[in-house]
Amino acid sequence: MTTKKHFDLLANAQDSLAHAISHLVEDQSPSKWKIAVREVTHVIELILKERLRRAHPAFLWVRVEDLNNPDKNTVTIDDAQIRLDKICHVRLTPGASKTLDLCKKLRNQIEHFEFQLDEAGAKAIVARLVSFIFSFTAQHLEVDWEKDFRKDDRWKALIAIKEFVDEHEKVLQERLERNSTPTTECPACCSSVFNLDDEKCELCGHIESQIECYACGTCVWESDTELIPVDEEGCREHICTYCIENAKYEYEPDDSYRDNED
Repeated sequence: MTTKKHFDLLANAQDSLAHAISHLVEDQSPSKWKIAVREVTHVIELILKERLRRAHPAFLWVRVEDLNNPDKNTVTIDDAQIRLDKICHVRLTPGASKTLDLCKKLRNQIEHFEFQLDEAGAKAIVARLVSFIFSFTAQHLEVDWEKDFRKDDRWKALIAIKEFVDEHEKVLQERLERNSTPTTECPACCSSVFNLDDEKCELCGHIESQIECYACGTCVWESDTELIPVDEEGCREHICTYCIENAKYEYEPDDSYRDNED
């Protein structure tokens, strides 16, 4: 029995994104980079079309009067960008447009001509566009694909790619700024997008609290403190490592009784 599955534009894009990321993080061979470039370009074409479809299905076709005719041509990425700008007031950032142009050029060489694959360049392009895909789908299509990839090791592999981190950190920072969310540097990955409200890094997912040092009153990361006895009753408080190293806390346990035991 043959199993059939219907892929709408969004499901088709999500499936291609999964393939692109698997090639991006699991295999660094040139042939896999070639596939990743093609897949990620395909994803962007589909998500731009999905945004057009939500404005009106007819906008997907080169000639709007060809609506729902599978034998007629749908718009290209370039046409989709123009229509999104003119009709939907959705405009790609100059950086995203430039990266997408490079990706389209490389994709066309792969599909229609001989090509030379610069692995470092291809890696940078694909990584930046994956960040764009997460941002665009969240902002304009109201789907959180990033959340799905955070559930397994694929996200750890992605944030190990410098080009992805450089681009996605900016995206996350802009999102946090729009919501007036206080941030600081993450103690784990050193990104600038540690969400102080949620006590979680928006990039690497590290969770940690900031605690006021009992001795000096400074707010420090919990990992930079120790629970130290601060009175004869055995009450313990968080003391920062600086105060511990410099004996800045007031109470020190009296261990003289140990000498009497010897």
